[in-house]
Amino acid sequence: MREKYGLIFAMVCALSLCACSKSEPVETAGKWDCSVSWLDESGDGSYVITYSNERVISGTGVLTIQNQNDFDITVHLLANAQEEQTAQIPAGGVTVLKQIQPDTEYTVGCHADVPEGTDIRLMVYDGEQADIYSR
Repeated sequence: MREKYGLIFAMVCALSLCACSKSEPVETAGKWDCSVSWLDESGDGSYVITYSNERVISGTGVLTIQNQNDFDITVHLLANAQEEQTAQIPAGGVTVLKQIQPDTEYTVGCHADVPEGTDIRLMVYDGEQADIYSR
């Protein structure tokens, strides 16, 4: 009788392991999708920034930001409600922001001269990610 329970237990464990191996991969640490939908057009001397809901924390003191759009954007990096750095990134371009405070939570905002409702695709990587220059 114990052998029967042992066999059933072993089969359940094996099936559980198989199910775990087919689960979705965990998002890579140090990579954030900071894409946003543009909420409002700038005009009449106004400058609008749309903020991502992602919280970015650098462990390296360097952030690589990739503009995945066919238009230029300006990225604003804020910590503790104060702007830390700003970078203009051309369409399809990449920039590296250095002198980032490690283990500090940052909010990423962006500005673009695009119509309301336009999706702005923006990826942020912890460290200097040279491999994305060729993408």
